[in-house]
Amino acid sequence: METENRKADKKKAKEPKLAQNIMNCEAKTFIGKRIHIVTKDGATGAQARAFMNKLESDGTMEQLKAFAAEEKNYIAGICTNFTSKGYDYWVAVEVEPDMERPEGFEMTETPEGSYAYFECEGGSEEAIAKKWEEVYNKWFPKSGYNHKGTQEIEVYPAGDMEAEGYRCTLLVPVRPLEKIPLSKYRRNSLGSAPFILLGSVVGLLIAGNKATDTKTMLIAALIGGALAWFVYDYVMKRRRQREEEKEQDSDR
Repeated sequence: METENRKADKKKAKEPKLAQNIMNCEAKTFIGKRIHIVTKDGATGAQARAFMNKLESDGTMEQLKAFAAEEKNYIAGICTNFTSKGYDYWVAVEVEPDMERPEGFEMTETPEGSYAYFECEGGSEEAIAKKWEEVYNKWFPKSGYNHKGTQEIEVYPAGDMEAEGYRCTLLVPVRPLEKIPLSKYRRNSLGSAPFILLGSVVGLLIAGNKATDTKTMLIAALIGGALAWFVYDYVMKRRRQREEEKEQDSDR
């Protein structure tokens, strides 16, 4: 019995520890305005802050604050619709779920689920950019979590965001890393064997009469098998990608 307990303790010690800064958030409804942030241009934080300043200067921010639900005295910066070229950035306030959309504004919802939360010292553009870099480059690799693919939320409480001592919060949707059993990799390896064999045969057939010696035949078979493996690997990656996308859609 003692031996079994030791084995269980060793197994548990080897498992990655999940980050503790996780909270469950209920679904929320927001009203606001948005722009599309282009990642190619760089300085994504500057684009978002410029949009926020514009809404402040033209009076839109005051209109938004008037829509906010009771005791929801904060401005939300919501990042969503991520692509390789950019994402949408909302400046919004949380409202009651049954509120009708005011003319000239849009509505969006964030889903219930697990969110990693990060306190940010300062609300300046530089402070926010530094915290996001820390989240993706330092926290995620060691957290035991993956990004869930839904909206990220920057929570800006009322106050001067440039003032010393100002604090804001970043909420990032997450889900635990999937534990893939070793047998899954073995099945994939075994599954590729017929394709590699077929590719080798096709390579020999294409070489035809040119493959007159053992060396040439071997090279033709290796090239055919390698090409078949690359095709198989690409197809499997695309299949896994589609499965992940379906899983993300079902979580939303």
